[in-house]
Amino acid sequence: MSDITIKQVSVGPMENYTYVIADNATGDCAVVDPCWDADQILKTITDNHWQLKKILLTHMHYDHINALENVVAQTQIAVYVHEAEFAHVQGDNASADPTISPPIPDSVQIHLSTDGECIAIGNSNCQCLHTPGHTPGSQCFLIDKNIITGDTVFIDACGRTDLPGGSPDQMNTSLHRITQLNPDTIIYPGHAYGRFNTSTIAEQCENNPYLAQNR
Repeated sequence: MSDITIKQVSVGPMENYTYVIADNATGDCAVVDPCWDADQILKTITDNHWQLKKILLTHMHYDHINALENVVAQTQIAVYVHEAEFAHVQGDNASADPTISPPIPDSVQIHLSTDGECIAIGNSNCQCLHTPGHTPGSQCFLIDKNIITGDTVFIDACGRTDLPGGSPDQMNTSLHRITQLNPDTIIYPGHAYGRFNTSTIAEQCENNPYLAQNR
């Protein structure tokens, strides 16, 4: 089992969460969905004496990555985004979807992740789970009994599916997949929209109607 710390950073006017996943043995860390306040995010890392090695994106809506360019400019590290998400934000799709951020600058090093891929964070491994529905390339990050869900699962709710690239059918499939994980797994959502900051899959299967109907 990995020895990790997950830091939940509350940022911005839309009640977003940015996360820092740190491997305690090495001090290496990754940031998930850097948004709204690059300085606050980077201060969280320096205050804990961690070393930022990777940036992971659950998806590419503006409210989740509007601090990405600033963080990359200060760190020069690689960005991991699901291959289906990156394809969705290119060309005509980008102009048709007002929720998509401006294109990532060519100077940014992009790694296109795939379902089931494991990303090393120090001595720990973070597994990518492709969970489309909110967007075509939405992904969750599973590390031991912790899952960072972006806009796929909120506490007591799920992400909307009526935006460009959304799909209710895909969302139902993704939610079912999450219900099959260890029930003790802690859910870390992308927004502070629920009763709690975090919850467990077991608790949400009982009280989140979207997970309950897809068990």
